[in-house]
Amino acid sequence: MRLRFIYLIMAITFISSCQVNTKRFTSNDGWYSLALPVGWSEYDDGNDGTYAFYNATTWTGNLRITTLHWENKANEDATSEFISQEMQENKGASKIKVGAFDGTFYKTEVEEDGVMMPIYYWIFGKNNNMFICSFTTNKKHEQDKNTLAEVEGIIQSITIN
Repeated sequence: MRLRFIYLIMAITFISSCQVNTKRFTSNDGWYSLALPVGWSEYDDGNDGTYAFYNATTWTGNLRITTLHWENKANEDATSEFISQEMQENKGASKIKVGAFDGTFYKTEVEEDGVMMPIYYWIFGKNNNMFICSFTTNKKHEQDKNTLAEVEGIIQSITIN
């Protein structure tokens, strides 16, 4: 929990110090936008509904943002159910707030070409609208806390238009 608090403080510091050095990104459907650091670029990862970004100046990892929208059937809250399930299934998952949204944060690792790659997940939203954000990096950049703070700053800047 203490580490999570430190990441939050670093993200807030990053956001406040870099607001001048950001550009506004808006999803193709105009549903949401975010503040992207000037050195970051979008790339096509081939998945519909997913936006992918990376630091084009110095690669630190890949950030993917996917949105899901469910029809509101019988006033069910699909997002809360999904987040609860993710918290149960992922060791070390913690509750978070992203703006006005409730969510969860956790880290996993996958092996790619014999190398273990850390993947961080932020899943948040409300009612039947959800954001799934993941950041895949390598062990070198995982040790750099500024990298994760920069990504959290991007995620914290997400707003629904």
